[in-house]
Amino acid sequence: MRLVRRPRNRYVYLVNDTENRIASFALSPSGGDAWTAVRLGWRGLKAGAAETIPIAREPGEGCLYDAKIVWRGGGTFIHQGLDFCEYITYHPGRYLYAPVAAEAERRVAEAGTVR
Repeated sequence: MRLVRRPRNRYVYLVNDTENRIASFALSPSGGDAWTAVRLGWRGLKAGAAETIPIAREPGEGCLYDAKIVWRGGGTFIHQGLDFCEYITYHPGRYLYAPVAAEAERRVAEAGTVR
């Protein structure tokens, strides 16, 4: 009898912490271009909603993935180098708004300094 190794699933909790509906979500091993669509339902994932998604992994595959999000109103966001072995929750809004958040933190820090 020969044992067949099946892909192991890893699960990620996708939280849409943006103001837009996610029309589609796809993953690729980091640095690759072989995108695999993740089913989010026929209407996508509305703003404020969350869903647990499986990530099939072949034995020996790494943990780093790139994510591609297409918004319902148009536009695409690609996030590279996500480590789904270390993190099991993904909040794309944290990365979309990161430059805005950093600027706000800088202004708060400057306002708090004595001149």
